[in-house]
Amino acid sequence: MVKPVMNLAEGELEQWIQVCEELTYFQNLALLGLLSLKADTPLSIIKAIDPNSSENVSAAERWLKKNLRSLLQFYCVAYVKKSVRVTGIAIDKAEVVKNLAPVAVATLSIPVGFVVAFLFAALGLVLDNWCQRYAKQRYAGEGTYEGNFEQKQVAAFFEITHTPAIIEEVENPAAFPLKVRMLAIKVPAEISGMVKVPSPADSSEIFHSFQARYSHRFTFVDVTQSKKIKGAVESVYQDIQEGPNVLGVTSNELNVETDYKRTDSLQSELTRRAVQPEEITYHAVEKDGQVTAIWEMQGRKHLRTIDPRSRQGQEILRLYTPEE
Repeated sequence: MVKPVMNLAEGELEQWIQVCEELTYFQNLALLGLLSLKADTPLSIIKAIDPNSSENVSAAERWLKKNLRSLLQFYCVAYVKKSVRVTGIAIDKAEVVKNLAPVAVATLSIPVGFVVAFLFAALGLVLDNWCQRYAKQRYAGEGTYEGNFEQKQVAAFFEITHTPAIIEEVENPAAFPLKVRMLAIKVPAEISGMVKVPSPADSSEIFHSFQARYSHRFTFVDVTQSKKIKGAVESVYQDIQEGPNVLGVTSNELNVETDYKRTDSLQSELTRRAVQPEEITYHAVEKDGQVTAIWEMQGRKHLRTIDPRSRQGQEILRLYTPEE
C-alpha cells in the first residue's frame, strides 16, 4: 500500500472519492473541465449536477492538453507497472484511488479534485495501452546537421528523446448508439536532445546562424533500432556544461522511418504471423445482477476492460447474450 506523503484536509479525499465513484469515466473527464473553470465549486453542488456539458467538455480538452502528460506518466509508473492483476477479480477502484491520489497531489502539485477525477476516468477507460503507445522513446546515432550556416551541413552525433503526441477521442457512453459528443484529446509531442558537432567553431556558427524556426534540420540512423530519424529544429542553444562543441535542441516534428533497413523487422513480423494466436473471448463481470464490466481475454491474459455502457460494450452484450 502506498503511504500518503502529504496531509490533506480531514475527510477531503474520501468526499471526492464518493463523488467521482458515482460518475462514468466521461463524466469524470468533464468534471476536470468544470473544476478548471470553477475551481471553488462546492462538492454539494457537484453531487447534484451532471458535469457533462459542452462547456465543461471543451474546458476539459484544454486542461488535459496541459496536464495529461504528467498525469498519464504517473498512472503508468505508479499503477500499471506496479499493480498485480488477478484474473476473474475486479479491481476496487476506490481503494486504488485512495492509495494513489495523495502521492499524485504531492508529486504533481495538482489539486485533489482533479487527481481523483482523472484516476477514476483512467481506471474506467483502462489506459494501460496508452502507457506503451505514448511512452518516451530515445534515439542515438550518427548523421548530419543542416542549416543556413556557412558550411550548410556538418557531421554530428545525436541523442534525441521523443515523447509522442497524444491524439485520442473518448466516446460518451451515455450517447450510445449515437456519436453525439466526444472528448478530443490533443497533446503536442515533446522532442529534445543533444547534438555533438566537430568543433566549438561549428557549435558557435550553428547557434548564431539560427534565426527562425525550422531553418535547421537533422538526420541520423539510430544505432539500436536501425531506424532513420529526421527532425526540424525549433530552438537551439550551446550546452557548454556538456562540452564546447555540444548543442541542445528542441523540436515538435520528428519523422521515424520504420522501414529503413527493415529486413530484420519483416522477418520478425513473418515469425509472429506464423504463430497462431489464442482465441479472444469476453467475460462479463456482474454485481448485484448487473454487468459492471466486460473483460477482453486472450487465453488467460487480460487484454483490457470494456465499459458495458459504451458502444462496443453494448454490441458485445448483444452478440454474446443468449436470447430467451
